[in-house]
Amino acid sequence: MNENLLICTDDSAFPQNFISGYEKNCVTPFVGTKNFFLDCGAAAYTHFFWPEEMCDWSLPSRSQISHLSAMLERRSGGSKIIQSVNNLIPHESGDNQIWKELYQLFYRHADVIHHFSRISKEIVCREFPETRSANHVIHTGIDYTKIQEFRTVSREAARKRFGLKDDECVFLIFGAIRSMQELELIRSAWKRSQAKNKKLLFAGRLNLRQASKLKMKVAQRTLRAALWELKAHNHCKFIPESEVPELFDAADATIVLRQNSLSSGIPCLAMTLGKYVIVPRLNAMEEYVEGTENGLYSPGSAEDLAGAIDLATKTNLKAIGMKNITHAKQWNWEVGALKVLNAAKNT
Repeated sequence: MNENLLICTDDSAFPQNFISGYEKNCVTPFVGTKNFFLDCGAAAYTHFFWPEEMCDWSLPSRSQISHLSAMLERRSGGSKIIQSVNNLIPHESGDNQIWKELYQLFYRHADVIHHFSRISKEIVCREFPETRSANHVIHTGIDYTKIQEFRTVSREAARKRFGLKDDECVFLIFGAIRSMQELELIRSAWKRSQAKNKKLLFAGRLNLRQASKLKMKVAQRTLRAALWELKAHNHCKFIPESEVPELFDAADATIVLRQNSLSSGIPCLAMTLGKYVIVPRLNAMEEYVEGTENGLYSPGSAEDLAGAIDLATKTNLKAIGMKNITHAKQWNWEVGALKVLNAAKNT
């Protein structure tokens, strides 16, 4: 008889490979934060991705911290707790001590702390010394295999949809822009780049969690002006998971703009889809491309990023992309799930 596992998230895309991996290890997952708070369904395992999601992505109050503590205590009585490490604290959350207390709470109750990189464990143990004796499991990389099921069109058809020319070297910006510094980084780097045949495909969105409505309006205006200045193809709209492969297939390379993050799923997603990726020499992102021929730049350096863009236009991007597909296969969550489950069973 299969054991049950509760994945505590309401995200519809990120858990898909985790669900598949757990099922292949004879564990039956069910998903949803409400199932945790309603205490629904007996689960041998409970897997958390983001502690902040358990307080609706908002700064928790003291009463919320107390409630979560009681719920975790109750759940841990009959369920092994797995905490994946995506962030050190929520993105752009400042240094409010209560965020650290929230993460400490989940780490304290975790039977397994699961990392997507070696550096993740090092940093967590440094920033949260009480975790040094915890049960850590490292499975490098994030599995995005299932998204390949949505690949239905050719490169030519994808380019036609976005109005891109065949002889352009297209660089994709995908996902959240978490600070105006990230926007300025690509604007400045793009202008410094000497490549003549480059084109920017922008499919990002501003995600400035601490910004007021007025600041968001100003930021949106700044974004539109920057994209117009760079003659970028602007695809700033919601992109369903089924259309993600088409977007990447329209591009030749992907640029990751993070400046101070622990990790990002974008390098793993791009490599899974066979795309060359340019990443900052920063924490897990540098680790994901370790041993490959992808591009690197110093975090925050427009000059360095411009050089990486120029180098990419002179590189056999297709050949490296094919190698990336092979490299990404080692991130299969079926293997990672087995590591995590075995570690949980032995606690």
